[in-house]
Amino acid sequence: MIRSFYCCLFAILACVQSTAQPSAPAPAPNDPVAAARQALRDAEAAHPGNTAEVAKALDDVANAIMGNGLTDAATLEIAKREMTVAEAVAGTRSKLFVRALTTTANAQTEVNQPSEGRALAEHWSLPMRPMP
Repeated sequence: MIRSFYCCLFAILACVQSTAQPSAPAPAPNDPVAAARQALRDAEAAHPGNTAEVAKALDDVANAIMGNGLTDAATLEIAKREMTVAEAVAGTRSKLFVRALTTTANAQTEVNQPSEGRALAEHWSLPMRPMP
């Protein structure tokens, strides 16, 4: 009984496959880096210049690249650009700038430039206040 069931099922599937029209190629799997780059292009078009939206989009691109293990010198340049935009938009004591600073430091670490990350942290560190 089970054998005849599988034979019928196989015959049906063979007929369905042979009569089906060739379909369009399957879309490529979601690429978060490509999506982030497209969002950056859209943000730059909608908000030209140094804006918070562009800084956020740059952060998304850098983090998408780092999240996929594709970090290289270009990623570091994206992170540095994000830091420049964030500083111009909101200043060095803003959440936007701190996020950009963190992304830049992470990119420097991933491209094996931790010494530059230390210099960056020392340059932008807040002044120490004496303990009361």
